[in-house]
Parts: sequence; C-alpha cells; structure tokens
Amino acid sequence: MIATLDKVALEGAGSLALETGFDLGWAPGTATYLVGKGVEGWNSGSPIRRSKSDLMGQHGTHAERGYRDERVITVNGHHVAADRAAAAAYVDALNAYLGDGTEGLFRVDDASLGPRWAEVYLAGGTEVTWSGGVDVGFQINMAAPDPRKYGTPYTSPATGIQQAGKGLTFPLFGAPKYGVLNIGAGGVNGRVQATNAGSADTGVLFTVTADYANEFTITEIGSERRLVYEGLLTTGQSLTLNSGNGQVSLDGTAPRETNLTVAEWSRLDPHASGSWLFEAPDSLNAALTVTVVPAWW
Repeated sequence: MIATLDKVALEGAGSLALETGFDLGWAPGTATYLVGKGVEGWNSGSPIRRSKSDLMGQHGTHAERGYRDERVITVNGHHVAADRAAAAAYVDALNAYLGDGTEGLFRVDDASLGPRWAEVYLAGGTEVTWSGGVDVGFQINMAAPDPRKYGTPYTSPATGIQQAGKGLTFPLFGAPKYGVLNIGAGGVNGRVQATNAGSADTGVLFTVTADYANEFTITEIGSERRLVYEGLLTTGQSLTLNSGNGQVSLDGTAPRETNLTVAEWSRLDPHASGSWLFEAPDSLNAALTVTVVPAWW
C-alpha cells in the first residue's frame, strides 16, 4: 500500500493530521509522504493486559478479565524541503512536536470512515534523519493512554424539565369560529436520547443551563443510575458533567465535583442507545443536552 502524509501541523503542542483515501492511498509526489510501514498501531487493536494467577497443582491459570492497554502509534515519514534552510526549519518543527510533554491530538481523516482521533503524548522521542540536504526522514512515536479512537460527536436537542401539556383551552373554537378546536401547548417529556455508533464503550457528556436552578437530577432510563447536583446555576452559566472522566465543571473551568451528591455515572456500550430523564424542581428555564462521542477499538 502507498500512503502519503498530506499535512503535518507541528506548531506548539499541535496535532498531526493524516488524510487517507481508499486503501490508505494518495497520489504520490507530495512534499511529505509516508515510508516503510507508514502509520503503525492505528488500524490494529491495542494490546490486552491481564493479571495472571497460577492454578495451584493444576494446569493453567485463573480466568481473570483483561483490559485494553494504551495504544502505541508510530508515524514513519519523509519530507523533501525546497532548500536547506527550509529543511533545517522542518527538523526544528519535528522536534518541537509535543516536545513540552503535554497532550496532543492524533487525527486521521479517512474518505470512507470519516475523521477519527485519539489524544496522545510523545513516547520515546522523535527520531530524525537529516544529512544537511533537503531530505528529512523522521519517525514520530506516540502513546494514547486511552486506546479508543473517537469520531464525530453527536449532541441531542435540548429538553426542559418534564411537564404535562395543557389540553383543551377556552374559547374551545378559534378562528374560523366553527370546526377548529383550541389545543393548549404540548408537554415536555424531559428526556434526551443518544446512540454510540462505535464498537467500543464511550462516556457521556451532560450539559445543563438554567435561568435559575438550585438542584437537578439526571436519571438513566432502565438502569436508574442517577446524577444529583445541588448547587446554584443562573442565567449565562453552563454546567457540564462528564461520565468519561468524572469531572463536573462550571463554564468549562471551575470544578464542581463536591456539589454532586449522587454520582452514579453511566457509559454507553458499543452500538447502544441511552435515554435520560431530567428533573429540576423549583427551577426556571432549565435545559439539558447530552453529547456522545462514538468510540472504536
């Protein structure tokens, strides 16, 4: 298979983006392209780690479940610069990629599968081969602590708190005078739904807004798992509850985990759908949305 690296964004912590077509093939001749094994560790599943305990006086070991280990990703590439100065600058950019030890984003845009990404750290350094000319060879070694590959997020329409409809209203007939009954405003079922289209389990992100709310409950239909939050939420504020990492934050920055009095987090299994009931007594214009990012092994 032939694959070329279409774009490498290396500024700061940056990200490394690959654009792939059918069978990982692009038209050759671009300035930066993949060599050797190209991208390793992306299309394969991450390894399984499992504790082993010997059976005493018997063959084999105790049956203990395993867990996915981190995903190791290696990119093998080659760059042809316009001149020696550009090659030297490219070498510096390669060595700066994730060089501060912080987290970056590895993203693959596939023509058939769409974009998928993983959060990565530099692992084992970046190997660069440069003899002073215009040709630069490189190998970037990365590790994704969360071995899942994530796709395009889905965010549900917002729901308010559950409330019944108003039914018939007076006068019973509107204009024209005869034949059309006046039906009051419809109710709100207070539920949101979302589906994980991926082959791996994934977390759920809940977002709550309100002009005023001092307490609310989010209950997963079926399992009855609950999230109960006690704390003031006012106009212009947004509270997020992330079942992927257990974080609760106000306006994306201020931690509010101590206000979560019941924390029965729920995740979505592969190819599964979830439904949640939103309850917020004595609130004003409270609303809930749920965001699910599909995940694959």
